[in-house]
Amino acid sequence: DWEVTVVVVYRRIHEWLVSWYNQINKTTNLDKNGNVLLNEEGKPYRMAHKWWPDQGGKEIPVFSEWYKTFTKNYDRSDLVSRHKTVEAKEGDLITNFMCDSMPDATYSCDRLKKGAVHLPSRNGSVNLDADIIAVEARRRGLLQKALSRQDVSDAVLGYMERTGKLIPRKCDQEMIDEIRGWLLDSEKEVFSSTWTEKTKLELNQTYESYLQKGKLCDVDFNAVFSDDEWVSFLSSIDNKKDLILHIGPQKTGSTTLQNAWASAQELGELLRQDHFSYKRINPWTGAFDCNVGVAETRFSNCRASKDLKEFIAAEIAKGRNLLLSDENLNENFAEALRSVIDEAQFREVKVVAVYRRIHEWLFSWWKQLNQYTNKDADGNLLVDKDGNPTHEPHKHFPEHGGERVPSFGEWYKNFVQRFNMDELASEHPSVHVVNSYKAYFDHVQVFDMHQDGDLVTNFMCQMIPEATKSCSALQTALENGVELPSEKESDDLAYDIISVYTYEEGFVRKDITRPLLNAAVKFFFEKSGATIPRKKCDDEMVDQIRNWFYESEKIMFPDKFNPSRKNELEQVFEAYLTEGNICDVDLKTIVNNHDFLEFLESLKELDLTPYADPPSDAEKNHLVLHVGPQKTGSSTLQAAWEILGPELDQDNYRFRHVSPEASDFDCQVGRWGGYTDCKATDNLKSFIEESQKSGANVLLSDENLDERFAQPLRDVIDDSLWHVTVVVAYRGIHEWLVSWYNQINKTTNLDANGKLLIDENGNPYREAHKYWPDEGGARIPSFSSWYSEFTQNWDPSELVDNHRSLKFFHEYTPLFDNVVVYDMHKKGDLVTNFMCDIIPRADHSCLKLQNQQVNIPIFNPSVQLETDILSVYAYDQGYISKSLSRQEVAEAVTKYMKESDKSIPRLCNAEMTKEVFEWLVNSEQAMFPDKWSPKRHAELTEAFKSFFLTGKLCDVDVEEAMRDEDW
Repeated sequence: DWEVTVVVVYRRIHEWLVSWYNQINKTTNLDKNGNVLLNEEGKPYRMAHKWWPDQGGKEIPVFSEWYKTFTKNYDRSDLVSRHKTVEAKEGDLITNFMCDSMPDATYSCDRLKKGAVHLPSRNGSVNLDADIIAVEARRRGLLQKALSRQDVSDAVLGYMERTGKLIPRKCDQEMIDEIRGWLLDSEKEVFSSTWTEKTKLELNQTYESYLQKGKLCDVDFNAVFSDDEWVSFLSSIDNKKDLILHIGPQKTGSTTLQNAWASAQELGELLRQDHFSYKRINPWTGAFDCNVGVAETRFSNCRASKDLKEFIAAEIAKGRNLLLSDENLNENFAEALRSVIDEAQFREVKVVAVYRRIHEWLFSWWKQLNQYTNKDADGNLLVDKDGNPTHEPHKHFPEHGGERVPSFGEWYKNFVQRFNMDELASEHPSVHVVNSYKAYFDHVQVFDMHQDGDLVTNFMCQMIPEATKSCSALQTALENGVELPSEKESDDLAYDIISVYTYEEGFVRKDITRPLLNAAVKFFFEKSGATIPRKKCDDEMVDQIRNWFYESEKIMFPDKFNPSRKNELEQVFEAYLTEGNICDVDLKTIVNNHDFLEFLESLKELDLTPYADPPSDAEKNHLVLHVGPQKTGSSTLQAAWEILGPELDQDNYRFRHVSPEASDFDCQVGRWGGYTDCKATDNLKSFIEESQKSGANVLLSDENLDERFAQPLRDVIDDSLWHVTVVVAYRGIHEWLVSWYNQINKTTNLDANGKLLIDENGNPYREAHKYWPDEGGARIPSFSSWYSEFTQNWDPSELVDNHRSLKFFHEYTPLFDNVVVYDMHKKGDLVTNFMCDIIPRADHSCLKLQNQQVNIPIFNPSVQLETDILSVYAYDQGYISKSLSRQEVAEAVTKYMKESDKSIPRLCNAEMTKEVFEWLVNSEQAMFPDKWSPKRHAELTEAFKSFFLTGKLCDVDVEEAMRDEDW
C-alpha cells in the first residue's frame, strides 16, 4: 500500500560527541542528596546544576575525562560500528532534508529554498566550560561563599562576551587522533560509493578547522588561574545585580521594546533566563504618587509609590537584575527614581535614553497629538465611564463640531513658540531627558535608534550586554531571517486633511462619515500608487529644523561629530525632505486630479448601510454577546449563569465573563484605571474558536463593553461561523440615574490625604467612606447637585442620546447585524425573562427557572446614601461625638429608621424632576419606537409617579430633619 522510505540522519562523529557531551552534562537528574528528581506526577526529570559539588551537586567532567568513560567498553579497532547513525551538506538542515529525503514534497521544498519559511534551531548546545571554571574557582577559594553556581557561571559567560577573553585549552592528542580515525572510517563506511582520497583530504581539513574552536580540548586550569585578569575577575564577582532604567522619551520605539520584553514568545522567557525582571513603571498605573495638573499629562511633586518600592526590594531579595521602562519618565520623575534606587545595592545602575533624529520625531509627534481628539462635537472634554479624560479618533467634520487637524507647518509654528529659538537643541526630547537625569545618575547612556540592524537586538546587545542569552537568541533569529515585530506607525494625517477639504468643498456626499471618507482616500492613494502632492516647504521652518538636527546630533554624539559626519547628516536630511512628510498637502492640485475626482464621484453611489444576508446554515451555533450597560441587572445575570452551570451545559452553552481584568483584552490603562486602545487577546480568541470547533453555543457578558470594546469584539467574532446576537439591556432613565448615583457615591477612590487608593498590585481601587469630611473624607453630594453636575455638558435636547442603553445600541448596530434590546422592566423575573426570551436554545435553563427550581439572589443591590448624608450634616452641626466613626453613625441611623419606621424628610427639585420625566419618555420612544403609543405614554407616566413617591429623586432635607426633635 505504501512506498516506504526510512531515513537515517548522519552527523560527523566529532560534532556528535561534543553535542552529546553537552546534552548529557548540562543538566542533572539528582538532587543534592543524591536522590532521583521526580515531578508532581512521580516522573523523573532533569534540571540545570544548582548546587556546588561541596553542597552535594554534581561536577561536570572535562571533555577528555567524559570521553574516556563514554568509550571505555568500546573495541578500539571497530569504533565505526559505534557511530550513532541525511548526509552532511552545505546549507540548511531542514531544506536539505525536505528537498533530498522527502519524495514529492515539492511545495515545502520550494518554499524553503525561496526563504519563505524561517524555522529556528531548537535544543541548542550550551557552553559547559563556564560552569567548569566556576566550580574550580570555588575549589581554589577565589569566590565569595554566598554566590550561587548559576550566578558565577553566568558572570563568566558575561565576562567573555564583554571582553572577548578566551579560555586557555589543553588537548589530549591521543584522543584527538582516535576521533580523527573514527571520523574518517565512519564517513568512508556511510558514503563508500563517493569516497576518494580528495574526500579524505577535505575531511581532514574540516576536522582541523573544528579543532581550532577548542571544543575537543579541556579547560587548562593552570593557564586560567595563573592569568591575573582571570583571577582578578573571578575574585571580584559578587551577588549584586544590574539595574537598567529605560526612560524613553516618547516616539522613540518604546512600544516595540516594551512589547518584546513583556512577551513570553519574544524576549520575556529569555530575560528570565538572564535573571532579569522587567516592569513597566507607568505614571498612570500606580508606579508613582504625583500631583496632577489641569492638563492630563502634567505631573509634579512625584514620589515612587509603595508598589514600586516593594517591587524593587522584592527583586533584589530574589537576586534578580532589573529592567524598568516607560517612555513618559521625563524630568518630573528623575528625583523620584533617584530616591528609590540605591546604587549601593547594585553592581551598576544604567539609565538609557533613546535618540531619534528631530525631523523624524517632530513628524511622529505631530501625528501622535493630532490623530485623536479629546472633545466631543460640542467641545466638551471626553470622559470614560469613570469620568476620566479620554480621547478617540476624529468622528465629526469641523462643521459638525469636530476638530480640524492642522498641517504640519501650522502645528510646528505653534509647537516651537514656547522655546528659545537660539537654544532649540536643548529642547530635543532626548537631549532634554538626558540632561535631566545626569543631574541625579552617574551612568546615563544614549542609544541611537538609527544605526543599522534591528532595534530590539541592537538595544539588548549594546545597552544590556549582561543579558547574554537574550542577545544571542536575537542575533541568531536575525541570522536565520526571522523578522522581529516592530511598532506600527500611525496613518499619515494627510488622508484626514484631504478628507476634510473635499467634504467642505462639496466634492463628496454630506451623509458620509469622516472615518469612512478617510479610509476611502487612503484606499485611493494606496491602490493607485499616486503620490500625495505637496506644496514647497517653508524655507524658514526647514532651515530651523535642519539646524536643530545638526546641533542636537552634536550634543548627543560629540565624539562622532566632525565635518565628514556633518556631510553625511546633510545627505540624510535632504533625503528626508524629498519624502515630503513635513511639507503641507497641496489640496488644490489634488482636487484637480481627474482620477481622484472620479473616485470621489463613485463614493456618491456607495451604499453606506452595512448589509449582510441573514444566517441560513442550520448547523451554525449561537453566540450571545451581552454588553450591559452598567446598573441594568448585569451582576445578577452573571451570577445566575454561574449558578446555572449544569443547565447551561445541557443547553450546550459555554459562559464567559469577559473583561480586561480577566485577560480578555489588551488595553492602554489611564491614570485612573480607564481603558483605551483595546484589542481582544489570544485568550478570548482561543475560547471562541475552541467553542466553535467543539460545536458549543457561547454566552459572553460584561456590563462595561462600551465603544472601546465593540470593534475588538467585532474583530474576533466571525458571522460566517455563528448566529450572533448582541444584547443591550434597557433600564428607565429615572431608575438608572438613582442607581448610578448610588454606585458612584457609595465609595471613594481617595484616601484621607487626597491620594489615589492603590492596592498591593499597584491597581486603583475604591472603598467605603471611612473619614469625616474634616478628616479628609469625601462628602456625598445631594442627588440634585450630582445630577446637575452629571448633565452639565448636555443640552436638554441631547439627553436622550446620552441614555447609556441607547449609546450602547448605537455603538453596536453599525458593527453587528442582530442587536436586540432587553427591557428589564418587563413583568416577571429578570433572569427568567432573559433566559427564556433572549437566549436561543436555552430550553433546560429556561424550564428550570420557570419552575422556580433554582434560587437566584440579587447581586450588587443599590445602597441608600441618605443615612450617610444625614450623618455628615449632623456631625458638621455638632450633634455627633467626634469619637464616633462615620460608618458607626450611618449604621446607627439605618437601625433607628428600621426600628422606629421613621423616614428622612425630602426636598424635591420640580424642574429637575420634569426634565428626568421628559428624558424617560423620549428615550423610551427612541428605544422602542414600534411599541410607542398613547397607552404606553400613560403607563409610563403612572410608573414614574410611583417611583417619584419613593423620594429617590429628591434630596435629603437635612435642615427639616434637624428641626425634628425625634431626629
